[in-house]
Amino acid sequence: MTESVNIELRIAVIGAGPAGVYSSDIFLRQLKKLGEELGLGTEARIDLFEKLPVPFGLVRYGVAPDHPSIKFIASALEKTLDNPNIHLYCDVEFGKDVTLDDLLARYDAVLFATGAVKDKPLNLPGADLEGVYGAAKFVEWYDGYPTGAREWPLTAENVAVIGGGNVAMDVARELMRNADDLKAKTDIPDNVYEGIGQNKAKVLHLFIRRGVAQAKFSVQELREMEKLPGVQLIINEDDFDLDDETIEVAGKDKLTRQMVEELFAVREMAEDMEDDGDVDFEGNPADRKYYVHFNSAPTEILGEDGKVKAIRVERTETGADGKMHRTGEFTDYPVEAVYHAIGYKPAEAPGITYDEHGAHLA
Repeated sequence: MTESVNIELRIAVIGAGPAGVYSSDIFLRQLKKLGEELGLGTEARIDLFEKLPVPFGLVRYGVAPDHPSIKFIASALEKTLDNPNIHLYCDVEFGKDVTLDDLLARYDAVLFATGAVKDKPLNLPGADLEGVYGAAKFVEWYDGYPTGAREWPLTAENVAVIGGGNVAMDVARELMRNADDLKAKTDIPDNVYEGIGQNKAKVLHLFIRRGVAQAKFSVQELREMEKLPGVQLIINEDDFDLDDETIEVAGKDKLTRQMVEELFAVREMAEDMEDDGDVDFEGNPADRKYYVHFNSAPTEILGEDGKVKAIRVERTETGADGKMHRTGEFTDYPVEAVYHAIGYKPAEAPGITYDEHGAHLA
């Protein structure tokens, strides 16, 4: 197009989660602002195609049930969908109901906002043992994802969670939650309430490869970890022995500084819980123990008769620059289940080449 004409562009967006909806809104705003200058006109019709019966993917099915405030984002997304230039079509699956050729014949551009729904592979010996689970499927279960599992085997008394981010924290928290407390404060499905009510977990180990200053937790996640009824937090004092350079580097970033400060508050709380006779945050006797291990890199999942028996962890050291070094010092922890939350793998799209190394559409 070489001259400015008011021809309506047609854009197809695959995926009506937050990314798809926000991108549609941003595109229309930018078109109003720059369309004439670019010779594209200022009008566009955007068609959003969503494979599920309802929109807002991650907000609806990827947020922990005890994070209702985050789910309020849906109200902002709904306002975007009120725009008469944005049209939503649910129950339409790319590759099955429509193909890339179909869309390219009818639209000026096609945007993929299909998210990341599968776990990155764990790649540890023993990762294929019975009792090893990816966070993605567990999150689908407790969030009531339409095609997710209806039941979950919560029979392990000793559980390990691998990961140093918010998803790992979510998984660990839900595994330590009291079902009645969760039911009273959230809108969890009945099958999830019943499942957590039968959870046998009494001891949980959270393993984070790097140090206190390199964790990726939000302050909100840490504060929620601090207030789990019936749960005693247990930490390793050595993990909090940070040198001056590490503290200085962590202090340069506001969010990192706040996170580290909150972790030191967790340390003090854990000490008080132990001193008061193994109690929870309210001073009540704790019937579950939640261990937080920094500088701990799982190296192997040990099994017996095809089932998880233990997890082998190597002690690491982390410099102020965030680089991790292995020490050759190993410890085996008896567990019957292992959950890994080490990141998600972006979705593939039928008919489009996938870059396995970069984990994205090529």
